[in-house]
Amino acid sequence: MSETKGQILFKESLVNIVMIIPKLSPDLEIHPFDKKAYVIRHKTLDYRVQINLETHNLINCIDGERSIEQIGELYENRYKGKLSEQEIYELLFRKLAKFGIIELDDHQVEKKRRERYLRLSFIFLKPNKISFISRIFKFLFAPVIFQLLFSLMTVFIGTAIAFNFNTIVLNVDKIFSFNILYYLLAFEFGCLFHEIGHASACRKYGASPGGIGFGFYLFLPVLFSDVSDAWRLKPGERIAVNLGGIYFEMILASLMLLGYYISHNFGLLIIPCILILSTLSNLNPFIKYDGYWILSDAIGVPNLHKNANKKFIQFLDNLKNRRKIELVFKDYFLIFYEVANKTYIFILSFTVLILNPDSIFYFPSNVYAYLNTISKNIHELTFPKLSVFFIPTLFYVLAFQFILALLKSKMKSRNVK
Repeated sequence: MSETKGQILFKESLVNIVMIIPKLSPDLEIHPFDKKAYVIRHKTLDYRVQINLETHNLINCIDGERSIEQIGELYENRYKGKLSEQEIYELLFRKLAKFGIIELDDHQVEKKRRERYLRLSFIFLKPNKISFISRIFKFLFAPVIFQLLFSLMTVFIGTAIAFNFNTIVLNVDKIFSFNILYYLLAFEFGCLFHEIGHASACRKYGASPGGIGFGFYLFLPVLFSDVSDAWRLKPGERIAVNLGGIYFEMILASLMLLGYYISHNFGLLIIPCILILSTLSNLNPFIKYDGYWILSDAIGVPNLHKNANKKFIQFLDNLKNRRKIELVFKDYFLIFYEVANKTYIFILSFTVLILNPDSIFYFPSNVYAYLNTISKNIHELTFPKLSVFFIPTLFYVLAFQFILALLKSKMKSRNVK
């Protein structure tokens, strides 16, 4: 039986593939991520790619002299595994090469851009300054000090707020009324101290902290610290880095509460409450705040939103087509997380659209009216009155992001066609 033209072309391409000699970039670092995965970091392009044990073993067989065929033979002899030449080629040149891990003579890989969820971001404290500052505070992350302080501060802050709850409630409307600049400066210092906490933890465990900058996340102004080098740390150390900001906010809140008990200055009671509210909001696992990254590292799943959504869609597809489903505990957790995430978005939307639709429909005019009011009387700038704008603002941000993602998806599909 004679071969078809397609079969002949496939054989010719396979002959070409087996003779290719792949070369690793010299700018790579490889670090364990957990017991079953590693992270490859391209030091120049700043890409970080998670790979499994099999891919790590395959990379160990590349020396810049062996062809794909020889790499396959070495892999089989050394690790008792079997990969076809086509599979090796696809993995190296289709998946890893786009991150600059495998060098391509005819293709220049672009440097990684800053995370897309940060907009209009810039660094105002350079890495060399942060390195100096973090060196001062890194002792606070010694295991005994960290665990003891964190536990004691949790009890102390909780007790202080509980015993002074009535005083806080009776005076909460005065938070901004008598010295707004005082509180805003204190809050911004708390945010900066939060980011120094991340950098100090990074420094303690041997990773290099980057700079501290300013940007917009969900159109909200935020400070951020570049601790991307923490990916090469162990899971427990990465969690400590993620907790570092909350830990430092708790230190600041505790010092202020001690000052309140000494001086009875009401401001030193209210500001820690604001810091703790900020801390609690940072623990939200559905927005890319500290809680999200802590959860991601705790379960060993990078790109948690993306992977949870992918697993949820696969689960629904298997149910729809009545395919046999084999799930491990992590799969169940990701599905539960995605359901909880969608429920969170639904409740938020229901609260805004159904329970208080005027806050959405009249949001622009309400903001204008409020700005006009405080321009005439600064004492109208109070925490309760500001808080009513939070949910409508978040709704508009999520709606805008959804529409933008939909448009990008349609444009991408048209380009593919």
